[in-house]
Order: sequence, then structure tokens, then C-alpha cells
Amino acid sequence: MIFAYLCSFQVIVTVLDDNDHPPVFTRSNYDFQVAENVDIGHLVGTVTASDKDEGTNAMISFLLTAANESECTL
Repeated sequence: MIFAYLCSFQVIVTVLDDNDHPPVFTRSNYDFQVAENVDIGHLVGTVTASDKDEGTNAMISFLLTAANESECTL
């Protein structure tokens, strides 16, 4: 008998931008699935964005943190 365990996370992106051009993501929605037996550090997916500003104002960084407690861990 095989039991399935499903955890879901909703990630809300807040864009902080004080420059001339806001970052633009290549997709409006990203959906990734992870098998239960993958190793720690396994690449789950890629999120891509670009910014038309120049120099350091064009640098984009992403940070993913857990927003609340859940049966699943992030």
C-alpha cells in the first residue's frame, strides 16, 4: 500500500523597487513540484526576472523564507 503526502505553499512576491523601471518576471505564475525522495539542495525550479535599470539598480535578488508554521517545512 502506498500513501501519498502532499504539502502546498503559496509564495507571495513583494517587489521593492525605487528605480526607474520595475523588474519584469518572465511568467506571471510559477508552479514547481518536488518528489519526496530528492536530496537536500536539489534544484526545484528557476524564477527569472529582468530590470531595464542600469548598474546596481538593475541587480535583482530573490529571498525565499517561510511565512508561517505548517506541517511542511520550507
